[in-house]
Amino acid sequence: MNLTDALTGLMPDGAVIVMVSSGAGDLTGFSPAIRRQLLEPDLDRETLSALMRDFIDAVANGSYASAGWPGSAYKVSKAGLNALTRALARDLAARGIKVNAVCPGWVRTDMGGSSAPRNVGKGAASIVWAAEIDADGPTGGFFRDGKPIAW
Repeated sequence: MNLTDALTGLMPDGAVIVMVSSGAGDLTGFSPAIRRQLLEPDLDRETLSALMRDFIDAVANGSYASAGWPGSAYKVSKAGLNALTRALARDLAARGIKVNAVCPGWVRTDMGGSSAPRNVGKGAASIVWAAEIDADGPTGGFFRDGKPIAW
């Protein structure tokens, strides 16, 4: 978040921030208590950072499963990114800065592999859509193909 703070300080009012997230960050596999914390409407960045540190500590001491965390660090990181998106959108609203997370979908890339159903252009279109949101557009959401999706 230090980098985010440094960059947002350089952005003009009315800028747009697009977080590239993933449907893999859905909240299945999280305990109800952790899920509630991540979905807390007033979750702030400091509390979110502490929650993510709790995951790191639980992994380090081997207690992540019993502590209510899923087994995928990627999943936790994307859920954290989605929560951060909401917190940043709230923090930057006074400056008119829009912050949204986008899932490009399962895309044929080195990471996605050749079996992925989407080509790079289709995945990129979601990101471009979010980058071109105007002043009346949404903020703090999670989108795929220009449509809100649950996480």
